[in-house]
Parts: sequence; C-alpha cells; structure tokens
Amino acid sequence: MNKQYKYVLLLGELEIIRLSLNSYFNENNLMEYTIKKIEKSEYDNKLLAKEQECLNVFVLNALFFKNISELKRFELIPDNKYILVVDQMNSEFIKTAQIKGFDVFYIKSSIDTLVYKITNSYIPYRENFKYKNIEQVPLEERGKIITIYSPKGGTGKTTLGINMAMQYVQKGLKTLVVDFSQYSFIASVFDKTSKTAGLSSVLTEIEKEHENGKELNIKALLVEHIKRYEIDKMNLDILSGAQPLKIDKVSADIIRQIIRVLRQLEYDVIIIDTSSELCIRNIIAFELSDSILLISNPDVFSGLALIQVKEILNTLGLVNKCKLIINNYEEALEFSYLDLESELQIPIIAVIPNNNEIQYCSNVGKPIGFNKKNKINTHFRKAAHAFVPIFSENEIKNKPFIFF
Repeated sequence: MNKQYKYVLLLGELEIIRLSLNSYFNENNLMEYTIKKIEKSEYDNKLLAKEQECLNVFVLNALFFKNISELKRFELIPDNKYILVVDQMNSEFIKTAQIKGFDVFYIKSSIDTLVYKITNSYIPYRENFKYKNIEQVPLEERGKIITIYSPKGGTGKTTLGINMAMQYVQKGLKTLVVDFSQYSFIASVFDKTSKTAGLSSVLTEIEKEHENGKELNIKALLVEHIKRYEIDKMNLDILSGAQPLKIDKVSADIIRQIIRVLRQLEYDVIIIDTSSELCIRNIIAFELSDSILLISNPDVFSGLALIQVKEILNTLGLVNKCKLIINNYEEALEFSYLDLESELQIPIIAVIPNNNEIQYCSNVGKPIGFNKKNKINTHFRKAAHAFVPIFSENEIKNKPFIFF
C-alpha cells in the first residue's frame, strides 16, 4: 500500500492556523486531509506513526520549543513532513530547524503558502470575501506578475519598473503597472497634474461594500480605475497607488483578492511596484507573483540590506523566484556586484549604469523606455527579457556597460 499524507497534526498553540486550514480545505474539497491537534505526550509515544498506515504532516508552533537546545533534541519521525510556524525571523533558530529537516512558515504569510507546503500544490483560496466574478484562472492563461522590491529607498524601483514595462509594450504585450508603494508617484511620471484615484477609490469602495455586507464586482471596479497612457502610439496601463494612511490600513485579505482579480484582466505582464518596508502587503505580493525583482544600488548599505532580506525570503520559500539588478552603477565606486551576487546566490540579470538622461526623461513625462533608439534601453530589454523572453539576441547583445 502506498503511503500518503493524511493527517495534518498541530502541536502548540495554533488555533488561528487550525481555523484557516479547516476553512481552506472545506472551500477546496481537500477531504483527504484531516486536521488534528495533538499533545506533546502523543507525539513522544509515537502512537500516530506506529498505528496509522499513512504519513503525517506535523505543523509546530516555534514556541513549542523553549530554546534552540530543545529544538536540536527534538526527534523527527522518518518520512513524515515537518513545518515550523515562526512569528519572527530568528536566523539561528530557523537555520537550526532547516538543518534538522523542518520547512518553515512565517505566520504573517498567506495561508496559501502553508497549504502549498502541506499539499505540494498551489490552490487559489477565496478568503472571507464573496465577490462577483472572481474566477479561478488556469495557470497557462495567466499573465506574468513581477514584483519589484528594494529594502532601501532611492534605488530606482519605479523608474526601472516603468522602463521595463515599456519594453514589453513595444513588443505588443498588454502591460499593467500597479503601484503598491506607500507614497504613490507612478501616475505623476506621465501627468504631473494627475488626480487619478486608482487604488484609493478601489479600497474605499471595497471597504464600504464589505461593511454593508454587499457583494461587489471587484473586477469592474479595478477596470474602472486603471488609466491608460498613450505616448507615440504606445499604450501603458497604470493602476496608481493609494494614499499612505489608506494603503497602510488595507487588510491582507483585500490585497490577495486584488492581485488575484488582476490576473483575470488578460494582461500579458503585470509589474507591481512596492515600497521599501517589508510589510505584509509586500509579502503577499511576493507570494502571489511569478517573479521577484530585487534592486540594489552600488553601495555597501544597499547590499547589506538585501542580504538581510534574502534570509527572510529564504524562510518564506521565495528565493527561487528572485532575480537581481544593480542600478545606478559607476565603475569609479569600486562596488563588487559579483561578490554581492555570490553572497546572495541570486542571479544578476542586468547592471544599469548611472545615467542622467534616464531621470531627465522621467522628469519631463516621457520615460526613456519610450525611445526605441536610445542605447540605454538595451539594459531594460535585458531585464525584461529575463522574465518574459521575447527579444532577439541582436536586441540585447550590446556590451554590458554603456556609459554616456
């Protein structure tokens, strides 16, 4: 008889996890899994492993262990799966757990991620909300979602995101840029007087209808507040950001629903711009994206910040989604980006030189990505090509550094 995982066994205080998993499994008809809370004495006696002809998934609260020494002494039953739930990023504790064979789940992450770790398959979950027109989209029909992040401000995330988006637009791909940053500036790049409400209005309507207990067609709402910008007969769609206080208060559930519905809008590429704080909003965007683009300036502090972020992404199981760009590079700064790549173990896909023309074009409302003939676009094409390979070798073959 082939053994299969059957029981999800919870050790420690994990009542919220239990309720979320029960709801998730019922919603998605995962009846082959039974969730049980067990006591430490049951585990110590190994009754579950001996008496059941199945394998178990053990989900343990990190507080189950008083210290690292107790974690090291903890005995794992062979062939079973172990997931440790942590509420803070204690690097030494997490590394010890991973060496022993634990998978790790950060408690503020999406429940989707925990279910994936349990079942080894991704099943989109509709959590708490009953919106109209939220359909499950087959994987092969979904556009690519790329989330751009840097733990340090001023690295050029927004400028890079727009200019990457323009590379896709020039190739005829329907492209959307979404502003999830705390301070929203994307729309102003194209229109200095822009008063587009964007996410602010979307969030206001969602909260209003949810409080009233009404159903809301969130797809129609998002479409209404996406604005199209046309320059030189090229179209780029933008969902501008929300006001700082509003975006900071938005719930994790709403962020998940927005990203899932955006997948239904038939875009070939969706680029999400984020702010530098590692908040739950950004973590959800990481988890629901296909790829994560990390940005570093050529300075030690940017590099060190990314090294710390990498530890968190590793804990969340997201490092394999990541690629790296070095932005605003100057040889005179003697920054060893290859050392950073080696330390992070994340591939560098482009090194973009410091160039005043890039910022000038953004300042005058016509990002450099609109200019097909400008050689600096080679770098943006390389970056775009790393996620959606649509360019010919000739279009991205220029030397890696072009200084002006």
